[in-house]
Amino acid sequence: MSRVETIAERTKLARLLSLEHEQLHHYHALDAQGLRALREALSDHFFDDSRAMLERVASASRLLPNALVASVGERSFGPMLCARITGLLTPERAASLAAHMPDAFLADVAMQLDPRSARGVLGRLETKRVVSVAQVLLARGEHLTLGRFVDFLALDVIGAVVDVIAEEAVLLDIAFYIEAKPRISELAGLLSAERLRRLVLAAGEGDGDTWVAALALMSHLDDAWRRRIGDLVVAEGEVFLGQLVDAAQAHDLWDAMLPIVGSMTPDARVALAAMPALGRRDVLESVVRAAHAGRLWPDFLPLVGALHGDARRLAATVVEGLPEAMLLDIIATAHERALWPALLGLVEQMTPTEASTALRLLAAQEEPVVAALLSAVDGTQVTW
Repeated sequence: MSRVETIAERTKLARLLSLEHEQLHHYHALDAQGLRALREALSDHFFDDSRAMLERVASASRLLPNALVASVGERSFGPMLCARITGLLTPERAASLAAHMPDAFLADVAMQLDPRSARGVLGRLETKRVVSVAQVLLARGEHLTLGRFVDFLALDVIGAVVDVIAEEAVLLDIAFYIEAKPRISELAGLLSAERLRRLVLAAGEGDGDTWVAALALMSHLDDAWRRRIGDLVVAEGEVFLGQLVDAAQAHDLWDAMLPIVGSMTPDARVALAAMPALGRRDVLESVVRAAHAGRLWPDFLPLVGALHGDARRLAATVVEGLPEAMLLDIIATAHERALWPALLGLVEQMTPTEASTALRLLAAQEEPVVAALLSAVDGTQVTW
């Protein structure tokens, strides 16, 4: 999982524990997957710890009219207790009680609710009601809560909520907290071409957090959508494209950026590779670190293959100094993904001394790999 996912999960854990980000320093060693597992385990623990009492309350509620139970829940139990009881009620009963509660209180409950326990309830709420509660959450700036519920709502319901969100920056922030990443491509399909363009532009109009949200969104789109978004980014011109590259470097987000680059059309990738920042050693070293940590060599090679002149020569010096294990990973990727031209273009920029390790490793490959390499050499203008 990428760094942007880790940031999102840390925010969710802080919310669950009612802590600030800075107070989670004990958990900084955990990645996004570890943080999510911890958060869900803690949520389950908090529920199980009071399960006996909650079951008694849920059982007693069956003896009273729905309107009275809803009133008592709102006035006496409060949103946290109501949120935890939800999972112990049948979906039909919970939805019926919700119908007697005001939007503002349901928004309070939503902020405390583990959506996993409310899947059946959410499917029984009227779209109009979901939109009304969502508008309350929007007014409160509760983008985290809205993002967490995206996983559990029908696509047409989400579309109705999207229609009442006026600001694209808000959409970006909500998408940042979506947990079911494959849904992001489905959600992109709800947007018109013009709104999609405005969504891209919103990234450049906000602060660093907006770029983080935008890169998170783009990195989780499928290849077709990433390609389309890449073309939109390039169409906005060099200044905007430069902002994207600068944001990836400033926020250490190359692990999110590389999958986007790998899905770009060749022309879009060439435009990105021409950005001055990619001619800096510190940037190229950050790109290499991200490619290694996330095993993103299939996205890395097309990027360096699009570099030209001094930038490609600098990339060659960065690559030739890598440990042999990493060089072998790059060679394996070049073979498996038919990306030999990009790798050969780097090797060509190395001096004979610098290239010796790479050439030795290439020569030691198994016969099918060497045959593919020689075929690629015949099809390029590489000369040694």
